[in-house]
Amino acid sequence: MAPRADLEQTILQVLPELLNARVVWLACSGGLDSTCLLNLFSNYIKNSNLGITLKVVHVDHKLQVDSGSWAKFCADLARAHALDFKLFEVKVPYTPDLGQSIEVWARDQRYTFFEELLNHGDLILLAQHQDDQLETIMQRILRGSGPKGLQGMPARRSIGKGNLLRPWLSLPKKSIVAYAHDQHLNWVEDMSNDDLRFERNVVRAKVLPLLRQHWQGIENRLLHFASLQGKNGKLLRELAQQDLIEARSKHSALLNISALKALSENRLHNALYHYSLEQMERENLAPAPSSVIARIRNEVLFSADDANPVLSYRSANPNFSSVQIRRYQQYLYWLPAFIQPRNNPYELPWQLDSRYPLIQELGVLKVSAQPGEDLSCFQMLVRRRVGGEYVSLPGRTRRPLKQFMQENKIPPWVREQIPLLYLGDELVAIADLYQTTSWPDSWRKKDIKIIWERSVNRCGF
Repeated sequence: MAPRADLEQTILQVLPELLNARVVWLACSGGLDSTCLLNLFSNYIKNSNLGITLKVVHVDHKLQVDSGSWAKFCADLARAHALDFKLFEVKVPYTPDLGQSIEVWARDQRYTFFEELLNHGDLILLAQHQDDQLETIMQRILRGSGPKGLQGMPARRSIGKGNLLRPWLSLPKKSIVAYAHDQHLNWVEDMSNDDLRFERNVVRAKVLPLLRQHWQGIENRLLHFASLQGKNGKLLRELAQQDLIEARSKHSALLNISALKALSENRLHNALYHYSLEQMERENLAPAPSSVIARIRNEVLFSADDANPVLSYRSANPNFSSVQIRRYQQYLYWLPAFIQPRNNPYELPWQLDSRYPLIQELGVLKVSAQPGEDLSCFQMLVRRRVGGEYVSLPGRTRRPLKQFMQENKIPPWVREQIPLLYLGDELVAIADLYQTTSWPDSWRKKDIKIIWERSVNRCGF
């Protein structure tokens, strides 16, 4: 089969996804692979009159002195194909103290930009091919990755508001090279691809060639291995979902400790690992490495009954939020790390006809009242607890606010952040949990009520 016809088959395989996309973005680095991807898809779409909107995006990582010329090459290439072009330039340069390798940092920068770029219904095409997949699988084997990592790069996945597609993931590099020569294409050569300080380059230049010398068909073996790992990963995920059914509470940030303790050590590890992946996808929390999951079992779940354990961890990836694992009232809490409050309390006025966003992303305060009630003339103060406060509740004696919070099972780490509402120096409400005896009768008659739209996954209750 001719090089062009060989590659055009990959377009036909993903054509339904292209036709359903609002905009199809093509990530172009200027290298051989993405230049071929742009040339092939642009010409096919144009000649077929499919009505597909194709645009080009380039990310300048500022890692090479001539990176600006690469950006210009991609812009000129897009212009030659009459395609819109978008350039993202990394503003914060890479430094080793970021805690990431330069390869991981650059990848994270790209995908962050892609997430910002895509709108609902958008699709982005990446030119990674079968050889890239083999390198990825081998890298992850050498790192000791689990089944999820060992299955390699997915051909398609969601990203931001849109979707990502790798149409050439089953296509060997030699087919792309043949197409490039057949079409007499020019591209940019990235000299860093020969730099053996980078892990992927060592795998490409040293490890895989050595394996090919001693194991015939190693490529198919590795791909088969990755496929098996994908199936194993699905089985483990299904098992985790079964084990988590009993442990889940009505709030996704809480797990029942008794149900978790009933699991074997291996099933507990598997359940917590998959739960951390859920929290990563839902709340952008850093996924828990295996070492952290082992510590959750030993230091949190099975710590002394009267302990108040806290386990914190973070990811080297700055796009993920740091995490705190806590235990309270027989529940395990998986939460974003709280910033310790300042010593001085805040005290801010709140006009009741507006929404009041709380610190720490704990949610928003708002007010409900009788229809037509003008709330613009009502105001109160929002304060944070500092200790020593007392509260008077209807039909009950005056008591310390701390005791009230304990009785209502408000987690200790939230108590310092919970919004207290004052009229002058009088505490009139504890968020939307209770109104004190100081709540004005005129407000009761107008049916004025506080509503705290709290982020359960931040507060934990």
